[in-house]
Amino acid sequence: MDLPPPTSGATGFVYVPVPVAQVEDTFRFLAGLSEAGDEAHLGLERVVKRVYLESEERFRDLLRFLAGHPGRSFSTADIAEELRLPNGAASLAGMLGAFARRSKNRYDGFWPFERLYNSAQDRAELVMEDKVAALVNAIPLAS
Repeated sequence: MDLPPPTSGATGFVYVPVPVAQVEDTFRFLAGLSEAGDEAHLGLERVVKRVYLESEERFRDLLRFLAGHPGRSFSTADIAEELRLPNGAASLAGMLGAFARRSKNRYDGFWPFERLYNSAQDRAELVMEDKVAALVNAIPLAS
């Protein structure tokens, strides 16, 4: 393909046909967001911040607690005690149920932490991965 020679001191344009289905990907590429990892990180950062900012204070406390101990799992009973929830693990279960609805309707099913079942100790546990914990910890407390 022969391109026209660049003109001295002027910016030239080349029109390139792009299939409609690939226009968005093309713009991302041109914007320097072609790395899937960069895009994924930006998306993760946005959703974590949104979850945090749209949450009530007690759920923010839960996020901060788990972010303060990345990679470490805690039983729901221990978390409820640490957060001084009025009805213990039942209060935490209510918070998680409310978040499940929000997650489905607002965040495309995203959860900022994992919910696990420890069969050896017959208990539910929560754990936040390092990457998400770093994003939560980067959100100013005044937010």
